[in-house]
Amino acid sequence: MVGDPRGGLPAPQPPPGRVLAALALLALAVRLGIALWTYSIASDSSFYLETAALLAAGRFEDGLLLRDLHPLFPLLVAWTGPFLGGLEAAAWVISTLASSAAVFPVFFLTRTFWSDGVAKWTAFAYAIHPILALESSDALPTGLYLALFLAALAAGASALRSGPWALFPAAGLAAGLAYLTRAEGIVAIALLLAGTVLALARRIRKGASGREWLAFGAGVLVAAAAFNAVALPYVAWLSRKSGKFAITRKGGTVIVDKALGQDARDTDALRKTAPARPYLPTIAKDFSQACFVAHLPFLAIGFTFAGRVGGRWLTQAPLLAAGLAALAPPLLLFALNSYFRTSHRYMLAGVTLLLPWMAAGVLVLVDAARALAARRSWPAWLAYVPAALFLAASVGKAVRPRRADEVTFVEAGRWLAAQGSRKVLTTSPKIAWYGRCDPLAGHDWIGRPREAWKESGADFLVLDEGSERHFQGPEYLRDLERRGFEQAALFDRGGRKKGLTVWIYRAKAGR
Repeated sequence: MVGDPRGGLPAPQPPPGRVLAALALLALAVRLGIALWTYSIASDSSFYLETAALLAAGRFEDGLLLRDLHPLFPLLVAWTGPFLGGLEAAAWVISTLASSAAVFPVFFLTRTFWSDGVAKWTAFAYAIHPILALESSDALPTGLYLALFLAALAAGASALRSGPWALFPAAGLAAGLAYLTRAEGIVAIALLLAGTVLALARRIRKGASGREWLAFGAGVLVAAAAFNAVALPYVAWLSRKSGKFAITRKGGTVIVDKALGQDARDTDALRKTAPARPYLPTIAKDFSQACFVAHLPFLAIGFTFAGRVGGRWLTQAPLLAAGLAALAPPLLLFALNSYFRTSHRYMLAGVTLLLPWMAAGVLVLVDAARALAARRSWPAWLAYVPAALFLAASVGKAVRPRRADEVTFVEAGRWLAAQGSRKVLTTSPKIAWYGRCDPLAGHDWIGRPREAWKESGADFLVLDEGSERHFQGPEYLRDLERRGFEQAALFDRGGRKKGLTVWIYRAKAGR
């Protein structure tokens, strides 16, 4: 990349290959450790794995319509599953490798707006950030999405600042793939369009040559073509299935359509499963969780004293605006409908773009500690205590068993598989996934188990302690027996720390 002397950006030095490789290995080690110490898949993982199973069987339309998931992650899982030991293993590997490789775009994107020093610390912060590591080392598309989203912005930012021309198509391709991974990926192309307008204004202001205009125009057109080639076939398919222009069939479209007064599926289900919540406290809670509470002081210090580590607000403004824009989708949906189930996962892309200020906070404290140590003649290593605290807080959060209480879910699933079960009524789709049977999931059937049993043709009825609030505990189990069911299996390790209880029922003989 060539620095823009009028833009106030220093020409960067050659990329620190060894440092980046070491940081990528660190990120991989953290994520592998988390993945290997995880006892079950995430709540939504079974949906992606079910979709991947249909895609692997060649039932593409059935797979895409099953849960209305964007196709790239389940497609990759379906394609690589035979070589990686199965669909579940493929999902873990893809997430872990992609999120670890995201160290590279994190570094280059930060360096475009800051400096090599801050970029290295930002990549380090990304590698060990506990929430980013936990969420991107699961059998979910989060890790792949973050890698593609960041790659699109890093390539686009460099290309628009007179970087290698090949980065134009790379940016368009990565943006298209990010969109195919998650609906929020459309934000990537919106940010690249905004960057294109700024780059256009900058070239007009400085009086670019005809050759520069030709390269710029051709690059933008090629980037747009790459994005359209990847994204438009899926948009066309979605629009045909929806009967109107659509970029996703995910639940958020219901909220938008209701807000615009259009016909849409009823949102009563949201009201049944999630109470209305106050806007600002809910958003603040999700944001602090995505940032990780122990790291918030570093973020605050970085925003306040960024200038002390070479940052200039004018130069940093595009990156800050991109971070805020990446946070916008969940904030907008929650503003339109207070029953919308917000999650800190929706904020991870925006939080990642704010990591440079978190890294700047660490650097500010390190510089302050170094100056204090020099004045007091203290040991020089004391200057790195702030960085050690940052690292210790991250490790303490990430390095621990994950979902250890769900070990019984795996055991129950394996029991179901051994029985040759085909269908089950369950409150937890992941149990059905481990049982290799169709999950007739949800909670509507709980109030009418006998009728649901007959209508569904299920082999077993599966209840877990994690969903006990839906069936009012022991009294409901006694009522099941009065309705003609009997307990077929029980998985209980004695207390939630050892495993959530799972009850499996079947109809009594002759009933």
